[in-house]
Amino acid sequence: MQPLLVGSLSRFAGKNLICLGFARRFEEDGLTVGFFKPIGLFPMQHEETTVDADAVFFRKVLRLKEAPADLCPVVMTDALVEQALDDDAGDTVAKVDKAFKKVSKDKDVVLVDGTGDLNAGTVFGVSEADIIRKYKAKVVMVDRWGYLNQTLDGFLGVKRALKSQLAGVVINRVPQNKRDFVLDRVGAFLKKNEVDLLGVLPEDVTLNAVSVKEILDCLGAELILGRDKLSDLIERYQIGAMSVESALVHFRRVKNKAVVIGGDRPDMHLAAMETNTKLLVLTGGVHPNEIILSRADANQVAVMVTKEDTQATVERLESLLGYTALRNENKVKAAVTLVNNAIDFQRLYDNLGFEVL
Repeated sequence: MQPLLVGSLSRFAGKNLICLGFARRFEEDGLTVGFFKPIGLFPMQHEETTVDADAVFFRKVLRLKEAPADLCPVVMTDALVEQALDDDAGDTVAKVDKAFKKVSKDKDVVLVDGTGDLNAGTVFGVSEADIIRKYKAKVVMVDRWGYLNQTLDGFLGVKRALKSQLAGVVINRVPQNKRDFVLDRVGAFLKKNEVDLLGVLPEDVTLNAVSVKEILDCLGAELILGRDKLSDLIERYQIGAMSVESALVHFRRVKNKAVVIGGDRPDMHLAAMETNTKLLVLTGGVHPNEIILSRADANQVAVMVTKEDTQATVERLESLLGYTALRNENKVKAAVTLVNNAIDFQRLYDNLGFEVL
């Protein structure tokens, strides 16, 4: 059994995307796959128990039999941190060991979902670095395209720390016009420093989109219309704060969008619905009139109302759009295809010592 930890240089770099794509490809190639997340950062209630949301998601999508509490034995909550301050968090090391033994039984490879920091979990005695050393895990490190010098510094630092345990690195969300540069120049630089660039994942509209439900939850808004559209994906958002004539030109440039507009601007609501709009977010706590609702219903546009002003609403949306959640069937399919097409699995298998191709 080989543990393979998928880590990242920062949060929201694409670990779950890589884990999901790896899992599906490994299964296609005849490997028995397990999933493990030592420390969960997204607590949720599941069957009256606090568990990690990612553990619940991967259990479902990979059809795993283990309980969410075994897939992720330590879930980060404020209460647990306070217990650690009082030396009352329990034996987390033993808890992680026991769970790992369960999820790794009869598996060829166990994908270990990292936290975005080699030091995360140190307060509980189960840091990411501890897990790698203890279970002799191989590691694939992911980073999101942004500041290239920081990405390279991070990858080289991980190589220095992990040596031969680093099986390779992946750069995610690379703009199309930078792809050849990353594959050629950056790949050659990393290779010279004994780091394998396993793949370059491009920006993907579907994966970067968020669902109407995610927007509703993020804003704490009231859904007025569109209960059947909660799973619809929103690719972009625009702000309706101009004249109607200017807005129409502006709105027509973007499809599959949400438009954020003051609830007291019915003229702008109608203008937005003349273009490819999937969601109206009405700010200021003002509800739409019957004419707007009738037009929205006819045009298949969801409508929600938030009490916050437009600026505060946009700030919340910007934070949401920085995080790619995969808990949507369309995103799962897109993620698997994207990873399968972009990753050099032959090189990965060679570095893991697997003979499956």
